[in-house]
Amino acid sequence: MAFNRRRQSSDRYLCRELLSRSGGRLWLHPYSAPLFGDPLPPGILCAEDFLEQAGDSDCCFWEARPAVLPRRPIRQIVLYRWNRRYPSDLRFPMDLTKGWELTARRDFPGFSHEIITEETYMTCET
Repeated sequence: MAFNRRRQSSDRYLCRELLSRSGGRLWLHPYSAPLFGDPLPPGILCAEDFLEQAGDSDCCFWEARPAVLPRRPIRQIVLYRWNRRYPSDLRFPMDLTKGWELTARRDFPGFSHEIITEETYMTCET
């Protein structure tokens, strides 16, 4: 997710995709806010503890900063992968091979990346 306390990469088409996918409310850490423009589009909410503040139907964008997982269950995770490998020292903390099912995968063109892969995981636990 990050290397040397910085995001590995950014892509403006991915940000546009996230806004479209969020359905109106997208929570994120203040560090990520500049990716979405100034002023921020309507529906983007920033907070240090954005994972805790987000409601059950809200989307969250998590990158480049350690975060405390929320106390309530997460039902869906959408993971974006670049079409190249970057060095990293902060990795996604959840093991998606246990208790999660890959339900969708698609590639789309990015602005700075030829291909971005979107993977959607749903929880298998009840």
